[in-house]
Amino acid sequence: MKKNHLWKYVITIFTVSALTLKICAQGIKVSVQVTDQDGLPVADAQLESDAKKIVNTDKEGKALAEINKYSSGCRFAVKKEGYYGSETQEYFPLSEEIKQSKLIKIKLNKIKNPIPMFVKDLVVTHFKLPKYNGEKFGYDLLIGDWLAPHGKGKIADFIFQYNGVFIDRPYGSLEKYDNTITIIFSNERDGIIEWKGLSEEGRKYGSDLSSNYQAPAKGYQSIWQQRTWKNKGGSHKTTKDIDRNFYFRVRTKLDDDGNIISAHYGKIYGDFMSFIYYLNPTPNDRNVEFDISKNLFIDERVDRP
Repeated sequence: MKKNHLWKYVITIFTVSALTLKICAQGIKVSVQVTDQDGLPVADAQLESDAKKIVNTDKEGKALAEINKYSSGCRFAVKKEGYYGSETQEYFPLSEEIKQSKLIKIKLNKIKNPIPMFVKDLVVTHFKLPKYNGEKFGYDLLIGDWLAPHGKGKIADFIFQYNGVFIDRPYGSLEKYDNTITIIFSNERDGIIEWKGLSEEGRKYGSDLSSNYQAPAKGYQSIWQQRTWKNKGGSHKTTKDIDRNFYFRVRTKLDDDGNIISAHYGKIYGDFMSFIYYLNPTPNDRNVEFDISKNLFIDERVDRP
């Protein structure tokens, strides 16, 4: 009668599994340097990698972080009191020598002067135009609503217009389409400036504060268009970019010589029509660093400065 050798196989499996875990857990050290928004080293910042071991940066802002020896990628998170947290995802070739020779650079933005702002999340609310027939619809950023008769807004800071065929089903079900969203403004010198960075829709890593501290003083364009189209037999195309963001200037007043005497500034994380907007309530103040504990829309909760 044959003996049952099942126990041998069980022991073998556990032995191999334990050996595999040990090998995968082996780590190597990579160099990381943390600097602030001006490129100056940040000492005593807490650095954490996927290995979950926390190390502190030295006076040059450098530290050795442990990563999986056999991994092709690793997440790094950095934080320090007085700074906005930051995360990055780095990818590596499998060569151990190349991993060890690579310097990972991470930027920590200082917390400078966060202020109360009117901040509204139009991502989760699925922001949509009242109609899609080519009419223009004003939106009041200070009140956070469309102008009458579609809402309680009073001043048209942004004016939206949709031209094309409204589509209430997936684009893939249509042979062709050509739709354009146009954004214009109410006042001379009002406008918008595009900037690239990790936006609300595309954001996974980067600084919690991904914008600059201030909106630009000039360079605003008075019209913005976003087009989505498909020719018959062609493929879906769009000018929308999930890593596009904006600064804006609205409610601009000019003197007789065309000089700006009053204006409101703000920023947008995201591209139209899925975005978060931030409006500074103080005329002529270009600060767009938001204090997340002081949203002037008391019912809104936005945790991005």
